[in-house]
Amino acid sequence: MLGIRTTRRKAADAVKILKSSRLLAETTAKHSDSYVYFNIDSTDEKAKKLLVEHGAEVVSRMPPGPGKRLHLKVPGAPKSGYEALGNIAIIDGSIEDKKSAAESILAASKSIRTVVSKAGAVRGEYRLRSFSHVLGERTFMADYTENGCRFIFDIRKTFFSGKLSFERSRISSLAKDGENVIVMFAGVGPFAIEIARHHKRSNVVAIELNAAACRYLRRNIALNKLTNVAAVEGDAASAAVKYKGYADRIVMPLPKDALSFLGAAFAAAKKGATVHVYSFGKRESAFADAREAIERAASKARAKSKIVFQRKVRDYSAGDIEVVTDFIVL
Repeated sequence: MLGIRTTRRKAADAVKILKSSRLLAETTAKHSDSYVYFNIDSTDEKAKKLLVEHGAEVVSRMPPGPGKRLHLKVPGAPKSGYEALGNIAIIDGSIEDKKSAAESILAASKSIRTVVSKAGAVRGEYRLRSFSHVLGERTFMADYTENGCRFIFDIRKTFFSGKLSFERSRISSLAKDGENVIVMFAGVGPFAIEIARHHKRSNVVAIELNAAACRYLRRNIALNKLTNVAAVEGDAASAAVKYKGYADRIVMPLPKDALSFLGAAFAAAKKGATVHVYSFGKRESAFADAREAIERAASKARAKSKIVFQRKVRDYSAGDIEVVTDFIVL
């Protein structure tokens, strides 16, 4: 039987779509550290497409063990949910009774042992955020497993988003074994490590400016027992240019600034290479803005490009969204 896999944060949205389309095959769900799984009726292609657009993924295998009845709202927890990074749950700083919310989360999850609260906005070149401990073990070290890959990192010293788990899986599935891959803005390695783990004959170059993130990147490469990933500490633009004409595939998961690094991507790409670039934009113009930026960068690089795919990754704010654009360098 087919299933749907989605993050815990988006599980309630997935159930609404499943119920409204009568796609939900059972009233139980299965849980892992990071995901919720639902058995589905495979007849409604439109509903499945809608689920994918909302960040879910169709899977052919479900995790072992019995399912649990659907209890998607944690009593006392914030209405918008929380982000689970393995052993750590992150709640919003606007929650008034943080202790009660944390108690509910810890009671509902065996894997979460620490609850922290956001204590400020994402700031600075490295996109870091402050957190305050609420309840449970006093740690800021996340031990997080995603798509079979394990990551250890300090949430205060690195930027990590579980919201891109579907994108990491999507791009890994598109990559071909034996490719040369460059991941700019690699962080602690989620894109690079997943690609390298599933494509052992590929060579992956992971570029990261933040020294702390790069240390965790190297640690996670070793943790996942990979020999086909090279961690490069430095600016993505200057580092990528050193790999001129090297890459069959380039990943650019920095939506705030990635479009300004397209020149480096064209320099590092082979003819025929695929580039995956993430960007923020106004809801009504984000896709067009990304296409125009790619056309300008291609013209400046005296190259041509072909857009092959675009999708909304997530809502970012009331008026802004994050989108991904896949294009081929011609």
